[in-house]
Amino acid sequence: MDKASAIYHGIKYSKLVVRRNMIDDQILQLSRKSKVKDVKDMFQYDLYYVPFYVIRVRGTASSKLFGIHFREKLISVDALKGFYASADLGLFNIDSFEDSITDENSSGVTILEPLLNFEQAWSKGGRSIRESHSLSIRHAFWTRSSVELSPIEYLVIYKPFWLVRITNEHGEFIRVIDGATGEVGGNNGYRFLACLEESNAGRC
Repeated sequence: MDKASAIYHGIKYSKLVVRRNMIDDQILQLSRKSKVKDVKDMFQYDLYYVPFYVIRVRGTASSKLFGIHFREKLISVDALKGFYASADLGLFNIDSFEDSITDENSSGVTILEPLLNFEQAWSKGGRSIRESHSLSIRHAFWTRSSVELSPIEYLVIYKPFWLVRITNEHGEFIRVIDGATGEVGGNNGYRFLACLEESNAGRC
């Protein structure tokens, strides 16, 4: 397997952009349109912080024609199940994150602990890079078995997710809101629910 040694830059927290009151306001607006009553009794909110390894990866290849050349990319691998995703290189700008959860946001928050160490996460992430399928010539560089993949540096980022339980006459429903981007559901939401099932705090 490719090398797993890398420089560790510590723990950071994504900024909580979507606050509880913003969700309340949105729900109230929707309820006025649908004439729903007893809104507060229908919704239960839980805020979770999920750990991800954000890894800068270098791919090195050599050829008779071009000699040794390399490229770099950024990936994220969640620390609970090992889901892999490409990431924007700008994500490694640690100035855009916080060093801790502010007191304002810490009440009632569940911080999920990593279930995978860095070596395990990198093993899954490196394998996923090679198994990824794309028609892009640029992407094909990373999938070649002759390319040596090496993690250069990484940090652990905790990302906030709102778990919203909705109870009505039809039963209970769950919606996930990305607390950093506001995305409802989506791939990140489904992955969060899958991660939650693997954590000790899981109630799904």
